Amino acid sequence: MRLAKLDEDLTHKKLAISIKSKDGRKLISEGAVLSGRIIERLRESGLTAVYIEDDNYDILLQETLDNDKRAVVYNKLQDIYSKVEKNEFNSIDLLRFIRLYLLPEIKCEPVSIPADQVMDKDDMIQHSINVAILSIRTASVLGHNMEKIELMAFVSLMHDIGKLLKNRDVKLKEIPHYEVAYEFLKRKNCTVLTYMAVRFQEEFYNGSGKYKVDGQKQIDLAKILSICDFYETLLRTSNLMPYECFEETQALVNTRFDPNVFEAFRDSLYIYPVGLPVKLNNKDEGIIIRQNQSYPLRPVIKSLDKYYNLMENLSLFIEQVAI
Repeated sequence: MRLAKLDEDLTHKKLAISIKSKDGRKLISEGAVLSGRIIERLRESGLTAVYIEDDNYDILLQETLDNDKRAVVYNKLQDIYSKVEKNEFNSIDLLRFIRLYLLPEIKCEPVSIPADQVMDKDDMIQHSINVAILSIRTASVLGHNMEKIELMAFVSLMHDIGKLLKNRDVKLKEIPHYEVAYEFLKRKNCTVLTYMAVRFQEEFYNGSGKYKVDGQKQIDLAKILSICDFYETLLRTSNLMPYECFEETQALVNTRFDPNVFEAFRDSLYIYPVGLPVKLNNKDEGIIIRQNQSYPLRPVIKSLDKYYNLMENLSLFIEQVAI
């Protein structure tokens, strides 16, 4: 199988992986033949790429949360956000959710967010789950202990709740969402570190944000949240592939993002999805078939008659993505 963008002519191609909605409902089954009507329907649902069948049979997806587990996490977080809207939020419920349903899924390897995931540009739940996964792994690479990693997950899942509260109360319309979230979490007796990290989520490393908090004084959790939120928002709201979102993020290091946090973020993320067609600097073309946990920027690639492990061929690099 290989990954293909939906702007490619995929009519009469077969789906290699079933397409499911964010809450776990199957939209199109594996093996379905794509028609113009189905492709248009998938585009309208927010999908930008799919896996199609081809001659590459030795590819195994490496996803941090597969569709079924993601649906469980999605539905449970939706319940928590409903309580936020009703002012019934309890931080103990959120911590229980983090410990039972989220942390066990984050392994000691870089994060993989599905390239064939239905992306709803306005879905705060989906956004928060992805930001939490990225943030947890980045905090782990930075060497934070489990208590701080749990706080990082808490901050990631709560950083946008101000948007929910603003929708409920017209008096909050002109107040920035991070200020609304800050006041809410403060009233709920959450820890100082969590509500301050939420408040300062849009500060820039060079001190040019609203509160002029520079990199030396920024809270570690806010630094991590900032870069993960930016990357995930690009991934979800643009038609860019993961490696393109990564390049956009990298361009803002030392101005918007802390360079040390960026290095940990870089080592926490697979930016070249399995199944992605690529061209190497030796002009050979192939498909990414496996990731390298130790260095996610250098995967294993299969060409027509050869395998390239970029960790063993250091003179080779991905010159172009052929999708």
